[in-house]
Parts: sequence; structure tokens; C-alpha cells
Amino acid sequence: MSTIDSILIWAVAVAYIWIAPHTKVEESFSIQAIHDYLFLSRPVSKSTITNFINSLINNFNETQNIHFSWDHESFPGVVRRTFISPFIISLIAYPFKLLNLFEDKFYYQILVRICLVTLFRENTIFNRKMRDGLRRRPISSKHLDYTDNLELLKRKIDPTENEKSTFLLCKRFILKNLDKLITLIFILNFTVSFLMLYISSTNYPGGKCIRAINQQLRVDQRHNISHDSSTNAVYVSNLAAQSGFTRFLQLDDVYYGKAPQFEVNHFQSYSTIYLALETGEEQKYFTNCSLANGSKHQMTCQLNGTNGRTYKCDEQQNVTAFDRIDFKQLKVNYRTFLNVYKCIIVATVKSQTNRVE
Repeated sequence: MSTIDSILIWAVAVAYIWIAPHTKVEESFSIQAIHDYLFLSRPVSKSTITNFINSLINNFNETQNIHFSWDHESFPGVVRRTFISPFIISLIAYPFKLLNLFEDKFYYQILVRICLVTLFRENTIFNRKMRDGLRRRPISSKHLDYTDNLELLKRKIDPTENEKSTFLLCKRFILKNLDKLITLIFILNFTVSFLMLYISSTNYPGGKCIRAINQQLRVDQRHNISHDSSTNAVYVSNLAAQSGFTRFLQLDDVYYGKAPQFEVNHFQSYSTIYLALETGEEQKYFTNCSLANGSKHQMTCQLNGTNGRTYKCDEQQNVTAFDRIDFKQLKVNYRTFLNVYKCIIVATVKSQTNRVE
């Protein structure tokens, strides 16, 4: 593989990452660990090393003496996680983080995935060199050699009057129009790949949903609607957590709660709560739902908390994602997977009329 070929393949991979930047739940362990290495790492001290060694001795209980609030501590799971691969990738990306290139942490997720692609590319090239012992020739030179051999094949199997069978005629047609067939296959491959890439980019409702919430939080802070971002919280439903949400999407000083079920008592200390709910979950948590004034689709509901707290919840956005391809009508169908609600406290025990925004 030539340098130009490898660069082109790398560029295509980077383009794929840019168009479809989110991750699925299968990548969750690694991407969360990389985030924690980049943003939660602390200088190593003697006491930290001592505590870590003691935790290894005590039945590998890493969290016994170390309190970093890393993802593997908050969600330990049943499977032990390796730290080596995320550590290597975070080392590659860390110099860029020191430069403070991006204000939005989400762009560091894109950078991390590009680092992973680059590492994979270099590893592939190294393995090929070790296997072959030399660099492979560019695709263009291979194509020239193949074209020369093709001319020999054409002359060699040119059928005579007595050999004009269907098989030989088909073979002759293929060889005669091979360049056109290769071009057609390339166009079909590009079209299908682009279609699948487009579908993939629309198939991360969780990431799209949380980015929309973060944008609204920034707008609120910019217009001084919420002076203190620590009064804001975001509930991430199970579907949202599995379809694009990562710690790279979390804003500073905003609480993000992930749980299979929403429990309002865990969010009682926040005056504004954003909920990314799976379609149909509203009836589990809300009461007194009705259509908003002047709207045919957006709902306004009530969320009752404990200690006399009441929230007014307005539907902000419906997040759609790929559903299926309608081959009869040749179109891509989408459906709503997540609904975003903004809940603002409107009543407490002390004051049943004051509204806090």
C-alpha cells in the first residue's frame, strides 16, 4: 500500500467520523474511560499509588480508597474493563487537550476517534511491512500491469467460428467491457456506502437529543435565564444513553443522571430539569397533560415531586431517527424515538405561587 493510498483511506475514515460522530453503547466502556483520562486525571502522588496497591490487594476493589468519580466507578457493571487501550489513545490526544483547542468537549470525542483511526492505520501499515518485507506498489501501477495482462487474455481466448458458445461470448463481453464494469461497480459501491453513511448519521437519537439540550442550556445562560448552571439537571433515559450519549457531551456544572427509570426525588435540588424520554414514557411520570396553547403537537404536563414541589413541563423537541427504507416509494422513513421536556419548578411548600426560572 502506497503512502497516497493509505492517506486516502485515512481521509475517508475521518470523513465518516465527522459525518457520524456519535458512538453506540458497544463503545461506551472505552469512550467513557478515554474521557475520564483526559478530564479527570490527577497528578500521581505517593499516597495515590499506595491506595491503588492496597485496593488491588483487597480483592481488586479499585474504588475502596480511590474516589475519582470515574465512569467505571459510577457504573461498575459485571465485566472487568481494561484500561490499556483507552490509556494509549488518551496519551495521543492529551497534547491537543493541553492546547485547549475546543470549548465544546464533544469535539474532543471526534479528535479521539480520529486518533484511534490513525493508530489503526499505522498498525495496519506496519503489519503489512512485516508480512511482505517491502512496500506494496500503488494501485495505479497494479492497474497498468493488470491492463497489460488483460490484453493478452483477450487475444488468447478470442473465440473462433467453431467456439462461439454462450460462455465464451459472455467472457469476451466481460473482458471487453471490464473498464466500464469496474466504473459501474465503483459508482454503485459509492452510492450504497453514502446511503448507509447517511442513515448511520441519523441513527443516534441520544447524541442528537443531548446536544439539543446542551444548546438550549447555553442559550439560557447567555440570556441570563438561568444564572447558575448548577441549578440545571438532565435526565438521560436508557435509550438516549445507548444511542450516542457520552461524557464528552456533559457540560460543566450540569448534573446528568442516567438510570433505567426517572425518579424525581434524585432531582429535587434542581429548579430546572431537562428530560430525554423515550416516546411513550411520559405517562409514567407526568400528570395533567394537555396540548400547549396554539400547538397541535407539543404537550404541557405537570410533574409532582416530593416535599410539595411541582414542576411545569413543556415539550421542547421530538428527536427522530432512522426507522426503515420504503423500497416501493424509494424513500427513507423516520420516526420519533425521544421527546425532550423542560421542567421548571413552579411551586414549593413555602410558596405555592412563586415561579423559579
